[in-house]
Amino acid sequence: MSSQSAAADKLEIRDALQRYCRGLDRRDEEMALSAFHPDSMVRHGLFSGTGHDWVRFVLSAPVIDRIGIGEADPALDVVESQQHHVTNQLVELHGESAYSEAYFLEHTMSRRGDKRYLTSVGGRYAERYERRHGQWRIIERHAVRDWDSVAPIETRAPGWEKSPRGTRDHTDPSYWSGQAGLVPPRSDDAGPAHVTPVPARPPAVAPFPGLVRQIAFVVHDLDQAIHDWLTLGVGPWFVLRGFRAVGSTYRDEAFDPLLSLAFANSGDLQVELIAADDDVPSIYREFLDSGRQGFHHVAYWTADVAAAHEAALAQGWQSVQSGSLPFRYYEVSNALGLVVEVSVLNDRMLAISTGIRAAAQEWDGLDRPVRDYPPPSALAAG
Repeated sequence: MSSQSAAADKLEIRDALQRYCRGLDRRDEEMALSAFHPDSMVRHGLFSGTGHDWVRFVLSAPVIDRIGIGEADPALDVVESQQHHVTNQLVELHGESAYSEAYFLEHTMSRRGDKRYLTSVGGRYAERYERRHGQWRIIERHAVRDWDSVAPIETRAPGWEKSPRGTRDHTDPSYWSGQAGLVPPRSDDAGPAHVTPVPARPPAVAPFPGLVRQIAFVVHDLDQAIHDWLTLGVGPWFVLRGFRAVGSTYRDEAFDPLLSLAFANSGDLQVELIAADDDVPSIYREFLDSGRQGFHHVAYWTADVAAAHEAALAQGWQSVQSGSLPFRYYEVSNALGLVVEVSVLNDRMLAISTGIRAAAQEWDGLDRPVRDYPPPSALAAG
C-alpha cells in the first residue's frame, strides 16, 4: 500500500467518525447512521447493540441528559446544546480492516429550572472499521470513559450575544444552501462570494424537538384493523384490551373511557390502533360518533410534557384531552387539520417502544402475529 493510499484511507476513517459526532450534535440521524455498518456492534455504558440501534436510542430522547449534579438520583435535564470533539486518533490499517483509538471530549449544556450546568466527559473510542463497497465504516466500538465532571454555569461569555445561536436540528446555521459546503466561504475562498443560509422555519407545525414517533388510528373493530395491517406486512401486534384510562380529562371534564389498544412498528415508526369500548366521552368516541374511523393523530415523545404543553399553547394549539401517563392531545389549526399527541418518554415507555420495534425487526411474518402488551423485554426491564 502506498503512503498516499494509506493517508486517503485514514482520512476517510476520520470522516466517518466526524459524521457520527456531527450527527449526534445536530440530531441528524441519517448522518450519524452513515458512520456505521448495519451489522456493527457498539458497547457504550450499559448499552450493547448495533451502531444503528445506538444512534436511534440516543436520538429517541433528545431533550434529556441524565446527570446527577450532586443529588442522590439523576434528574431529567433539558439539553440546550451538545458538542463532541475528536482529538488524537491513531489508525492502523490491515487490508480491508482498520483499528482506531480516538480521544474524545463531550460537552453538554443542560438546564434544570433556571439553572444551567455543563457536563464534560473525556474518553476514547476504541474501534474497528471495515471497508465495504469502497466505504470505510465502523463495525465495532467500545466507548471508554477516562473522566467526567459536572459544573454549574454561573456566567456567560461576553460579546457573543448577537452571534447566531446553534440549534440541534436542521435549522442550525451550519446547514447552508447550494454546494458551498457546511460553512459560508470567506471572501478569499474559491467559489461563490456569498452563501445564503437556509432560513429557520417557524415552528408552526411542531414546537417539539425530535421526529414524529407514532401514527394512530381510531377504529370500531380492533381485530379487523389488526388483520388489515397484517395483510400489509406490519406486525407483530401487542394488544391491551379493556384498559380503563383512569384520570383522563376530556374538554375540561373528567372521564375514564374504556379502551382497547394495539401497537406495532413499521421500521422506526410505531403504529397504534385505538378502539373505544364504551360510550364515555373522549376524543376517540367523538371521532367515531362523527361517522369517521381511521387515521386520527400523530405523536411526539418527550421527557418534559409540561414544557411541551407550554410550547404548544404558545403556538395556539388547543388541549382537548389529557391523561395521567402523562400525555396530552391537541387540536392544531393548520391545513392538515391534525390532532397531535404529546406523550412522556420515561424509562418504562422507552423500554416498551424499544421492545415493540425490536419485535418488528425480528418478525418473520408468521410467528405469533398477535401478542400481549407490553413486550416481555419491557417487563424484564421493570
